[in-house]
Amino acid sequence: MTPAADPNPQQPEPATSGLLAGDAMELALEGPVVLGSGATRWAIAGIAAAFAAFQLWSSLLNPLPAITLRGVHACFLVVLCFLIFTARAKPRTGRAGWVDWGCAALGAACGLYILLEGVDFAIRVGLPNAADLVIGTLLVLLVFEAARRAAGWALPILCGTVLAWAFFGDFLPAPLNHRGYGYDQIIGQLVVGTEGLFGTATAVSATYIFLFILFSAFMQQSGVLALFNDIALSLVGGRRSGPAQACIVSSALTGLVSGSGIANVVSSGQVTIPLMRRYGYPPNFAAAVEASSSMGGQIMPPMMGASAFIMAEMLNIPYAQIALAAAIPALLYFAGIAWVTYLEARRLGLSASGGQGRTSTAVMRGRWHLLLPLLVIIGLLFLGYSPLYSAMAALAFTVVLILGHPLATYCAGKAVLPAYLAILLAAGGILYALGSLWLVAFIGLLALADAFHPAGRTTLRACGRSLYQGTIGAVVVGISCVIIGVMDGIFGLTGVMVELTSALMAIGQGQLWISLVLVMLSCFVLGLGLPTVPSYVICATVAAPALLGLGVAPFLTHMFIFYFSTLAQLTPPVALAAIAALPFAGPGASPMRIGWIGTLLGLSGFLVPFVGVYSPELMLAAGDGWDTLVATTRVTLAVGFTGAAFVGYLRGPLGVPSRVVLGGAAVLMIFVDPLHYGAGAAAGLAVLAVNVTRSGAARQVAA
Repeated sequence: MTPAADPNPQQPEPATSGLLAGDAMELALEGPVVLGSGATRWAIAGIAAAFAAFQLWSSLLNPLPAITLRGVHACFLVVLCFLIFTARAKPRTGRAGWVDWGCAALGAACGLYILLEGVDFAIRVGLPNAADLVIGTLLVLLVFEAARRAAGWALPILCGTVLAWAFFGDFLPAPLNHRGYGYDQIIGQLVVGTEGLFGTATAVSATYIFLFILFSAFMQQSGVLALFNDIALSLVGGRRSGPAQACIVSSALTGLVSGSGIANVVSSGQVTIPLMRRYGYPPNFAAAVEASSSMGGQIMPPMMGASAFIMAEMLNIPYAQIALAAAIPALLYFAGIAWVTYLEARRLGLSASGGQGRTSTAVMRGRWHLLLPLLVIIGLLFLGYSPLYSAMAALAFTVVLILGHPLATYCAGKAVLPAYLAILLAAGGILYALGSLWLVAFIGLLALADAFHPAGRTTLRACGRSLYQGTIGAVVVGISCVIIGVMDGIFGLTGVMVELTSALMAIGQGQLWISLVLVMLSCFVLGLGLPTVPSYVICATVAAPALLGLGVAPFLTHMFIFYFSTLAQLTPPVALAAIAALPFAGPGASPMRIGWIGTLLGLSGFLVPFVGVYSPELMLAAGDGWDTLVATTRVTLAVGFTGAAFVGYLRGPLGVPSRVVLGGAAVLMIFVDPLHYGAGAAAGLAVLAVNVTRSGAARQVAA
């Protein structure tokens, strides 16, 4: 596997100026990327190839104990972090220094120790020997520095504070103190066992997350993102607000295969934002539409963000249940953004943009097969197969899709498509009848056949780039999962969660709505400096027990935290999605303005979690079909009211009193009491009806 050789990234330099190293990496990986130079560059490629091979081997055969798999996975991440990122927390473009090489070598030594000794950790839990303490101490230090380079200072400082409290908390006054723990207890908790660095988050990173990121990288290589853009333009591009609607539809479709909001902004924003600007939208608004709709990719099933896989593991429920529960809220989120962009187009006097020249049938012709891997993963998940098996099968099917194309072109004329389908059907038959190992052998034969054809060799190089980019793309998420194990381990050792839960419930005065608002604000505060995954895990660890104590079901509690941890990446003052969209908005655009507009565009995403807690039927967690329909209707009306209040326009301008009434009506739609949401619906619809009537009368007078 070789790194991409093009030294000229496609994205403008300002795209990375305000981002952490990990977010800058996500942006860089959307185009050809070169990491390091000389021996460093080839070392990164070689270690990434070994990492990918290890992950695929362990996923196929499951030959290692859990702690060994997680430990070696974590050490691979550490090694790559020291080679990929500089000491200044920037993606490396030059050669690594001797300190970087030394730290990477120490990380590799820790991995070798865990590979050899991991089996015996089970009998030494709580009783680490001297070697365990030395290697454990070294690994903890390396993980902190690797996380600082990859994700910035916030996460190491937060976890470091918790670790310092574990060592010295017995010297603090009550209620901040604890009974005191020995050095061997703390290091043993973090390393010798599955409750610290190698806990749940690392387990999910070592299995589901890596494979789904790899699947997403290969899907992008197959050309499916271009297909999604073309489908969106053909469906809605010619209507009023068409370019914005196309952006939203494209982001929703991209969310089916990519759980990264930042990557979605870059992959589609370079096309959609200039298109919206030419149509007549202000630059800040155009960039905000892209930012808010792209962040929806993390809540769009089936390929939701990495936090969703961690949620499934923490709750011990099928991932398909989470994906199914997220379907209606995700559609409502995108519908809310589409509604606002339509009203804004009316307010600005923008008409239909004209036809795009291609029908959806023409767009799909010759490319419909690119959707087959997506159907495979959706089908397997909802048939009850594990995310691990589903991801492996879909990844293998995608590789067959890519490698089979040059072979199919050997056939002339109309025989190309039948030959292509025959290869895909053969792959499916082998997987069903013989198993995954035989499918791997079949893929090897396809690769061997491609090697004898020029187009095939080009395809093999493209697959190598996808493997490289997918592996590198998993590093930031992975190291974040590893370091948050420090908090999990220390919290488990000290039992502090009981006291934190009691304190949060006391602050909320036993009132559910106050506690929900506090948890939401906690997610936003953590989101100022943390990526989605650690923000979600920390909030789920600290705040979830308080909501459980107030009677909220575990699933609904975690979904509430998941949504706000995701939306925190959109809200100012950091607003990472806004920073990613800024380079495409043109001169004069402001990331703060983009962030605030994007937050208002995504208001439906802020309503849905609250409604989900009070009305679980919205997330298919309670009730029957009628209850779900009522809850969906309530949220739909709330989305309509908030959109009109935000824009201040329906068929004509809406005054301040009308907008205030609409905002209040939207809030009333959250409550389950028919008296509340009935009054809200009546008030909101009355305001809109008056606006439509007056606007129609005014147009008749003008005529």
